[in-house]
Amino acid sequence: MSLWYKMMSVSAFSLVLAWWKLASAAILTWELSSISMPEPLQSVAYGNDDEVGYFLGGYIPSPKYAGELEWTRSVYNYSFKDQTFSKYPRDNAPSYFAIPHQGSASIIEKAANTSTFNIYIVSPVNQKMSPTSSWIYNTKQNTFDDELMGNLPDAAQFPCVVGDNSNYMLYIIGGVTDTEPEGIKNMVAFNTSLYAWIPAQDFASMQTARYLSGCALFNDSIYIFGGCNQNSIALSSIERYDVFFGAFQTNKHLIGLVYQI
Repeated sequence: MSLWYKMMSVSAFSLVLAWWKLASAAILTWELSSISMPEPLQSVAYGNDDEVGYFLGGYIPSPKYAGELEWTRSVYNYSFKDQTFSKYPRDNAPSYFAIPHQGSASIIEKAANTSTFNIYIVSPVNQKMSPTSSWIYNTKQNTFDDELMGNLPDAAQFPCVVGDNSNYMLYIIGGVTDTEPEGIKNMVAFNTSLYAWIPAQDFASMQTARYLSGCALFNDSIYIFGGCNQNSIALSSIERYDVFFGAFQTNKHLIGLVYQI
């Protein structure tokens, strides 16, 4: 397993472990790979299985105008074993895929001795920053579907998204809406097996409204890191949602400020 894989797949978990270990004065270090991406990407959707990481869409530097950014619908995959990037054909990507995505997570669904690995891209935004439908990217077929999921119940932008392979659930937490531009406390979920939305009324609410936060699933709990509050001030707080008990609680603060990447 490459060092780059460890950083990409468990960087959020490292923050959780750092929080616990700092109390005992442990020293943690970061290890970075020398592997570079083929082109600098921003606001990409990302998902990975055990062998490949996928980078979808986002921004790239404009080749025509220095200092400017432009949309891309490129799809790159990264082999953790070979430590190499390859570019998927663009033909199968719809034209409206050339936009940044504000939340994505991957789900591995196993049934009948087979597995289906999909990346769920939640609440992408267009140039006018209005919510559009969410997408499912099938990694084997290199295809996109924007009809199976439909729109988020609350049409939130800038949420954090995390997938739970054990119960085929996709959790979408926080964000902003047209009616609540300062941020929301809600969490909704999407059952990837039934293709059904579970509304916010079925879940507890976060203690702090936030958007642009990071999140990770660890030991049957969802951790929500940082983000911005209703005053657009960066947060250092951590909230934890217990999947079994269905409750949020605030944990100790981060040692720095974290934004969604």
